[in-house]
Amino acid sequence: MSFANDGQRSPDPGVSLPLSDMTGQEPVEIALSAEDEAELDAIMDQLRSIGDTVDPPPPIAYELARAAFETRNLDDELAILTADSDVDELELVRSVQVEPRMVSFETATVSVELQLDHDDDLITVRGLVIGAVGQVLLETGHQRITAKLDERGWFVVTNLRGGALRLRLLGVDGGNVTTEWITT
Repeated sequence: MSFANDGQRSPDPGVSLPLSDMTGQEPVEIALSAEDEAELDAIMDQLRSIGDTVDPPPPIAYELARAAFETRNLDDELAILTADSDVDELELVRSVQVEPRMVSFETATVSVELQLDHDDDLITVRGLVIGAVGQVLLETGHQRITAKLDERGWFVVTNLRGGALRLRLLGVDGGNVTTEWITT
């Protein structure tokens, strides 16, 4: 990359990049040669590597980014968290975590009860859905697992990794319900 004495890049043929002169004026176009562009890419790769080493994003950032992507299903009805044994007032009295964790979600017509059992780093989810028939899609930041509801509304999903978790009910009538995200 070549620079003139005044700090401006020399006008090389090739790729144009908009650059502002920091005075509030309109951006100016500067042409980069293929050689300069390759050098700029190498510098950016080094800066990314330094950033990842010195201050990497927390793992939950990737899970939340994936979760944000899933907002494309805005037609789904949102099931609201109504009960969670991890934050139940009675269990806050003791510092011991009670297994299994029980979580409940509800809409006007559908109720979802989940039991989360931890076994080392893996989680088993047992669920009961009342008011809907179809399939269940359990989503984490790492996995998407489909399970069919049995005739009584029960399902089981095993070997899930911990982290953010939500459930999507894919109703046979086309009505879908999505729970809020919870952290396991």
